[in-house]
Amino acid sequence: TYLDQSLPRRGRHLFLRRTGASLEEHPEWFVRYGKQLLFNPGLPEVRAYTCKVVRDLVTRYDLDGIHMDDYFYPYPIAGEAFDDEAAYRLYGQAFASKDDWRRNNVTQLIRDLSQTIRSVKPYVQLGISPFGIYRNERTHPVGSKTGGLQNYDDLYADILLWDREGLMDYVVPQIYWNMGHKVADYTELVLWWSRHIKNAQLIVGQHVRRTMDSDQLHPKMVLAAKQTFGNSIWPGDDLWGNSYKGIAEQLHKDYWSVPALVPARPYPASMEPFSEPERDAAMLTGSGRQELVWMDDLPLPPGQQTAYYVIYCHPRRAKIQKALDPENIVGRTHECRFRPLDLGGKFKVAFTITRIDRFGHEHVVAREVHAVL
Repeated sequence: TYLDQSLPRRGRHLFLRRTGASLEEHPEWFVRYGKQLLFNPGLPEVRAYTCKVVRDLVTRYDLDGIHMDDYFYPYPIAGEAFDDEAAYRLYGQAFASKDDWRRNNVTQLIRDLSQTIRSVKPYVQLGISPFGIYRNERTHPVGSKTGGLQNYDDLYADILLWDREGLMDYVVPQIYWNMGHKVADYTELVLWWSRHIKNAQLIVGQHVRRTMDSDQLHPKMVLAAKQTFGNSIWPGDDLWGNSYKGIAEQLHKDYWSVPALVPARPYPASMEPFSEPERDAAMLTGSGRQELVWMDDLPLPPGQQTAYYVIYCHPRRAKIQKALDPENIVGRTHECRFRPLDLGGKFKVAFTITRIDRFGHEHVVAREVHAVL
């Protein structure tokens, strides 16, 4: 479960009243811009409130991560200024420009959010999905060979700084253009982000309709597989809802035909390494059905507790590397039991059980549990 928490947010649509941040209680926290009512990122009180909400959510709920979309300062509206002059006069005089001050406001929020999450549950991820262009090369030599709106200059989001400081666990640039686009070429941007993101896991944000309408699914999937940790598909309704132009079937048939595990992340330096033994497991028969049952009652260090179990079914006496082939995954469960399919008692197989901890690392629980299915 990932919670999307972006800034600025539309104040009147947030669950604010019970947490002391309604427009009536704190009108000075908000700025009207276009048709939106937005939090003012330049106010320390707004950043503190955002962290307070996130701390409460991470404390009370079993979240996998906090996900921030591409809203930092709002997308510019021609001829309209974002009215944060009063906050700038109060807090921004030490900076060389208002642009530098705005970037620092967003960076400070990301720092505070990262520290807040890690102080409560270090395994909860902080992920960010920025606009697809960091900077254009004509603006700064570090930029990509593009010509569109820029995170750094227009939205005041310094993604590369956040990556250097290790503030993000993953980053999903929204590369919603196609290969060959004159202003924002998909290939150029995937390669640019792949070269410049050093610490966070890089995931490509893919646009379903533009991809399928241009018949570019295959080359985009191939490039993303070589350069990144994976893909994030937008919008979800075009994937799971109506499978626009058969994208869900194509992905399953040609690219994602076997289950995948979430990529593991490094443990914090403060976390002690833990060596665990294999557990007891057995195939039991009851009520005419076979059930795989195992023990997992060892005390585990914080962050290395079990998130879920993975069940592999494979030929007997297979080497561990062969046993743990993703093609052998037959199930995932949060319980210490699993019922395999009944295949008529014709197949002699073995099961290997692993557990995935909260940082995504896989540990063998039991091996070579024999069964006849």
